[in-house]
Amino acid sequence: MAISIFKTFIKEPLNTDYQGRDSDETIEILLRRSLYSLLPRFLMSVFLFVTPLFLIPFLAKITLYKVPVFGGPSLFVLTLFFYLFTFGFVFETFLYWFFEVFLVTNKKIVDIDKSCRSISETPLVNIQDINSKINGSIGEILNIGSIFIQTAGETTEFKIDMVDNPSVVRDAISDLVTKEKKHGHL
Repeated sequence: MAISIFKTFIKEPLNTDYQGRDSDETIEILLRRSLYSLLPRFLMSVFLFVTPLFLIPFLAKITLYKVPVFGGPSLFVLTLFFYLFTFGFVFETFLYWFFEVFLVTNKKIVDIDKSCRSISETPLVNIQDINSKINGSIGEILNIGSIFIQTAGETTEFKIDMVDNPSVVRDAISDLVTKEKKHGHL
């Protein structure tokens, strides 16, 4: 079982809140992009981590008038800055993935993008249609796809890419929408 911090689909998440939540509003679903969406950046991180192993010996051999250009202390400092950059790259990747969430409450849908710079929301009663789509063979194998939510609100469509188990997510959101619409008409 995955550590809860790395889960991409959480029903009734604990210790989760956002600014603007009503006092009688509960968060029913927290959704993140699939961990597979991090694969390109993970591969880049691995490349960055191993690069000094090949680059340092090369730089140590560079001379100018038979004097090494990069001595021990300068190679150490260069390597230190390179690894600080690499750790920053990895940390930024994690933060963007972790904080780019899609919340479904008992009242509305909230889409929080790129470190909380862009937040869109719509009431569940405005949702007209929910679809899921899996593209390509890799998507089929990994069961990763997109969710499309058509609304009658100001933001006419919410799209969530690279979602694990898109049909399960679609059904869970659809059930909440149906429940809210029935509750709203009583």
